[in-house]
Amino acid sequence: MSEQASDRFEGNRPIVVGVDGSPTSVAALAWVLAQNEAHRRPIHAVSAWHFVPMAAGPATVLVDPGDVRQDHVERLRQVVAEATETVTSAGGSGSSAAGPSPGSAVALDDVDIRQEVIEGPPATVLLEAARDAAVLVLGSHGHGRAYASLVGSVSAACIRHAHCPVIVIPPGMAEDTTGSQLVAEANR
Repeated sequence: MSEQASDRFEGNRPIVVGVDGSPTSVAALAWVLAQNEAHRRPIHAVSAWHFVPMAAGPATVLVDPGDVRQDHVERLRQVVAEATETVTSAGGSGSSAAGPSPGSAVALDDVDIRQEVIEGPPATVLLEAARDAAVLVLGSHGHGRAYASLVGSVSAACIRHAHCPVIVIPPGMAEDTTGSQLVAEANR
């Protein structure tokens, strides 16, 4: 690990997690909660929203941006609750370098989880939120290369432009918050 990269893990820099309400964003946050048990870093769960007024000729759709933001606030709360429940309800004890072993419980009583909903394009919001982070963690939607090349990818933009390491949790991790699958993939 380079000196600059190791500096990111000095002090108490937060782990930033991108949350969009998808199963993989729940898995990403649950994975971070499980992995963070030994480090007790603050966690910053970030949800981006971008209001685009819709107009189709004389039939303009009127949507209150405040309502859109509130929907994102509620979704973020639900994701944090679901990820926390996933990690704390596992039961048992024990952990390893890959994270808690299957069936192990994680105590989250003293973990600082800051929840923030920010208006703006997701990649821009996440890159700014992760500027001083130890690491940025995202869930992948798994649309494949053709889809990503046509419409762009938040994960790809973050990987290219982040000032910190980026971890992308693949779709299959939704069932495995222990990290064992991710470690196995990394060791191939």
